[in-house]
Amino acid sequence: MYSRGLCWGRLDWFLSRHAMFDLGILCVLYLGLFSSSIGVDMRSFQILRMIQILRFDRSTRAFRLLFRVIRDNAEDLLTVVFAALCVLALQSICVYFAQSHESKRRFLLTILDSLWYSCEVLTTLCYGDVVLTTWESKLVAAVFMFLGVGLLLVPTGGLLTGTLYLCEQISSLQIMKNRN
Repeated sequence: MYSRGLCWGRLDWFLSRHAMFDLGILCVLYLGLFSSSIGVDMRSFQILRMIQILRFDRSTRAFRLLFRVIRDNAEDLLTVVFAALCVLALQSICVYFAQSHESKRRFLLTILDSLWYSCEVLTTLCYGDVVLTTWESKLVAAVFMFLGVGLLLVPTGGLLTGTLYLCEQISSLQIMKNRN
């Protein structure tokens, strides 16, 4: 009788949404391994493998804690995002005008090219596909590189502070609960 219950429990788990999600991820993984030999393009299904991280939410409290901190600090995070967009627009305009008077070779042809370059600089990626040629534009880029690092540190510090504050609240509640 115990083995029959264990069998039905496993069957119930296998039919659960978590198991179906895991099975779908494994199917995409193995189809991706063999797709090159049969000529099928599986790149559009690769997003399912990246979403697999979301399944860890059911087993850890860390994601729930992080989402709670993000929800509690949403206003501050939106302020930082707005500031980053303003800095991005300002840098794009400055780089465009600093680079546009180059007469021999203009690498930044449009404002969209300067916007792309500004995204690269603010996120500190700098792929190297756009190269600045004037000293004015290089100076503008150097200043905004330091601003980009700062813009990444502000929300990180805010999330860390919020997480520490929430952990402190949880531990003080547990201490009060244990005293009673």
